[in-house]
Order: sequence, then structure tokens, then C-alpha cells
Amino acid sequence: MKRNLVRLICAALALVLCLGASLPAFAAQPEYTMAGKLLKQLWAGSGFSGTLEVELAANPAASGDAWVTDRPFLINWDYIYVRPTDTADAQHRVNATLMNGETPVSQAHFRLQDGVVSLSSPLLGDNWWKLELNRLLQTAAESEQGTLAAQLTPGVEDALKVTGMPSVLRLLLPQLLYWQDHQDSLAAVLEQMMLRMDLWIEGYRQDAALERTEDGNALVTVSYRVSPASIKAQAKQMVLDILTHEEDRAALAAAMDGELAALLLNPAYQPYYFAAIDQLPLTGDLTLRRTVDMQGQTAALHLSMPFYDPQGGNVTLKYDRERGVGDLPDNNTITVENQLRSMSLSYLTYRSLTDVTVWQGTFKVTDTGAEAFAVQPEGEEKYLPEVAFTLSQQTGETREEGDINVYTVNLQLQLEPDPNGADPDAFLPVQMQLNGRFSSRTPQTSSTKADLTLTVSGEERPQTATVHFVGETRRQWAVEELPAEMTDLLSLSGAGLEDLLATLLTEGGETLGFFVSNTHSEAAAQPADETRPEPEAEQPAEAAQPEPEAQQPTGE
Repeated sequence: MKRNLVRLICAALALVLCLGASLPAFAAQPEYTMAGKLLKQLWAGSGFSGTLEVELAANPAASGDAWVTDRPFLINWDYIYVRPTDTADAQHRVNATLMNGETPVSQAHFRLQDGVVSLSSPLLGDNWWKLELNRLLQTAAESEQGTLAAQLTPGVEDALKVTGMPSVLRLLLPQLLYWQDHQDSLAAVLEQMMLRMDLWIEGYRQDAALERTEDGNALVTVSYRVSPASIKAQAKQMVLDILTHEEDRAALAAAMDGELAALLLNPAYQPYYFAAIDQLPLTGDLTLRRTVDMQGQTAALHLSMPFYDPQGGNVTLKYDRERGVGDLPDNNTITVENQLRSMSLSYLTYRSLTDVTVWQGTFKVTDTGAEAFAVQPEGEEKYLPEVAFTLSQQTGETREEGDINVYTVNLQLQLEPDPNGADPDAFLPVQMQLNGRFSSRTPQTSSTKADLTLTVSGEERPQTATVHFVGETRRQWAVEELPAEMTDLLSLSGAGLEDLLATLLTEGGETLGFFVSNTHSEAAAQPADETRPEPEAEQPAEAAQPEPEAQQPTGE
């Protein structure tokens, strides 16, 4: 598994090589916001305590069945990141308590360590269970028949196959998720890589053509073609640069867990890197075509890179960008194709006068082969609907009385069937809105508070869900030792699996029924002017305690 990961990391480096010549370099990260301060405190070892409240309500303007909460789900929870030691890997710990007013209803305990989730809850009986996340990404052939893992694997495989790159994602996804929390340390290294790639790609220029637009402006189109051998040679050079540059190695190590950093950033492993690069499954030349104006601004860009995925077959990764006409923004399209299907994401990015950034576009998967996405009943067509999306983001920073620094973020996401797609009525449109507020005093050790509200709704949807979260960082605490022996959840089969499901359905059903009920509404039967006032949302009270201080330095 580790050897395959090295090969896939090399493949990712080759993709960086190819995309570096055409995509914007990563800009240096600005000073962190209060949301960034919260993350820094968590990674430094501070704890976090908060309350999560979930409410479900019927939409009086829409018809249909809806689940509603007779009383809000109120969950008190604590989280702490336990930093690694010489003898133990890092771990994430969560303790959650479901409350009915001041009375505990149920509890759950979680630990994530080295890709394994350990959990305990009355909903699952008296045992401690373990769940190996990497086993969810294994192939059907690797799953023991009759186990829970064997039942879950086909669904995971189908989801990965839609991308056309199941093998690549199967190995890279866990590390990519980890990197999302460590972008600061990667930015400077990636910026230098991009600069080197820009200089390198110029050695493979094929031709240049001059043309003029209708309004008389001159455009130059330059084409590049790079063979797999040249890509591999440059990948080796890039690996050599990283392994021999101490600062780059340190920055990359900060974005990995200790075991992976020791594996991938060890200069003694250079021969293994080179051997893995030699085996990269590149099946054709990288082609790049760029059109620029006399000011050096890119008017159009096309990149195509073919390679082989062991499960997806021959795959072509494409990136296209066209400059918008007039004041319109650039149109970007990312496409992944194999012999069975094509997946494409097209989007525009622009900023409004009110400093709101908007991403707008469509996502679609086109089945171009005879094989369907997954096994389905005979005569029943299965497809993925074409989705149109609009994502907007607005952020702000202010300072309030008492030396309180505040960072706010508002996100809105609209999903609906593409009106120009094959089925404009494939699903009901849905809107998601997230409003967040992070605040803290200036000192590095001052606790950071978070107040987040997520609303999921739709004019035609019979149900609205609201999730409210509030909490703050606090002093770290010693975590309890967990049992050395736990029951493997994914290895359950037969009677053991049936007993677990029966316990979950019985305990979970009773708990859920205490909070939730089902209702049906007929909007058309209500008078047009009839309105139902919404009850005022009761804000969860914050714990009455002295303002905690995060013990660990935040690195400000």
C-alpha cells in the first residue's frame, strides 16, 4: 500500500508539472483570520467545547411529507486534538451527549487515530467498535464476503468510478483531505514549483501563430507538446530539488502526518522515487495550447494529459479556459474522460461590487459507453442529473469594544437541475446558507469563539433544516485510555451483523421518535393570504464559566 502511495504521489507531482505551466500560482497566504486562529489553537492542543442544536420544520408553502422536531436535538460535545508523541500517533477525540433540556438522553465517544475510528454508544450496544477508513476504499476483491465491508464497498466503488480515476482517488483522497488543514505550509513551496514549471515548459514550444481579432487586437497562439519521457525527467528533477532542499522538506513535512513524512521525504528513498516515476502510467504526450494578447494576458488555454488508471482504464484529463467577452469572467472547464463516461465541471468566477465572490456553473456526467454506472433493475435507466450551481461567499473583519476581533463569513449554495440539461425536473432545487462568526481577543492564548448557523431549505421542498453550533476553545485535558481490544465493525457478518442492526434500529428508533415526528401538508389547501408566523428560535445558552485560555502557543 505504501509503495503504491509513493507511485501515486509521483503521479500527482507529474500533474503539478503539467498544470503548473498553465494555472495561476498559489499566492502567499495572508495573515490568518479569527477562524484561522481557532484552527491554530486546536492544532496546538487546545480543547474545544460547544453545543450543537438541530431543528427540522415543515415548509408551509410546499406540499408533502416532512420530518419535524417536537423538541430540538441538543448535543453537548467536547473535542480535542492530541498531538503525536515518540510512541503514539496523533489522535482526534470527541465526546458527545444528547440532551433533553438538562437531562442526558444518550452518549457517544469517538477517536480517530491512524485512519481508524474507535466508537462507543448505547445505540451500538455495550462494545467498543473500530472502523478502518481505508478499508472503505478497498476493492470488492479485497473484501471478505458476507461482511459489512463487502456490502459497503460496491457503493464506494461506484462513486469513485464516476470520476474515471478510481485508483488515483482511492490512494490520494485521505492525504488530500489532510492537506486541507495545512495549506499555509504548502503555499511557498508550490509557488516556487510553479515558477520552475513556467521556465521548464518553454523548452517544449512547438509553434506560434499571430492572428488579429475583429476589433484589430493581436493575439498569439503558442502550442507545446511534452512527451512522457520528458515529464518523467522533470518529475525526477523536482523530486531531487525537494529532497535536497531542507526548507522545502520541512514545509511539506508540516502538511503530513509523521509516518507519511518519514516515508515520502526521506532523501535515502530517492532511488525508489525515480523507479516509481519510471513506471508512471502516462500513455501519451501532454499537449498545451495558450492564446495571449499583446499585454501577455491569457485569452484561451487548453491542456490535455492522457494516462492509465488500473480501474478506470485509459483516462484523459483536460483543462480549458476561455476569457469572457467584454466584462464577463473567464469560463473554466475541467473534464475527465475514459472509454465509458465523461465528467465535466464548468464554472465562472467573478466578484461583485459588494465584495462578494461568486462561482457559477454546471456539473454533469455523460455515459458514453455500454456499461452503466452500477447494477440496476432490468429496463430501468440510471443516470446522474446535470446540476447547475451558484456558490457565493462574503467575508468581513471588524474590531469590537473590549479588544474583540471578529471574522464573519457568509456562504450561499444553490443547487438545481441544469435548465439546459436532459432532465430539467430531475430534483427539487435546494438552497444552503452558512453564516459564521469567529471572535477572540488579541492575545495569542485568548480563547476563540465560534457561532455558526447552517440552513438547508427550498421553496418547493416540504422541509427546512437548521443547524446551530456555538462553542469556544478551552484548556486542554488528559484523555482517557480506550480498550486495547475492540470489535471490528467492518468484519461483522451473519448473526453478529444482524444483532448490531437490531440494536441500532431499536435504540435509535426510540431515541429518534422522542425528538422527531412526521407531518404532511397540502399547501394548495391553504388560503393565499394565510401565513403562519415562525416561532422565535431559542438561542442555546453558553456555559457560565470563566473565559478559558488556550494553553498551547498558536504560532501567531
